[in-house]
Amino acid sequence: MKSYLIELRKKVIAGYGGDCECCGEKQQEFLCIDHRKGDGKADRKLGLMGRAMYLHLIRSGFPKDKYRLLCHNCNMAYGLYGYCPHQGKGDE
Repeated sequence: MKSYLIELRKKVIAGYGGDCECCGEKQQEFLCIDHRKGDGKADRKLGLMGRAMYLHLIRSGFPKDKYRLLCHNCNMAYGLYGYCPHQGKGDE
């Protein structure tokens, strides 16, 4: 099962370009899917986590309007502060 999830994850990472959209990180262990509009809670309510999320993204053709690939650092910064230090402090 673990190898199946790793293969799905690799497919999703490749489908989103293979590197962090913000900083360019390429190490796949550091990469994750980000909800562009911060609406991950709605997806989680639908059960879109882990394998289900990967399959959803693959079946949907890797929609780039709602999701993007970020490294965990950039993802965390956007989630906590609304911006990433790599891109500046936003509107402040």
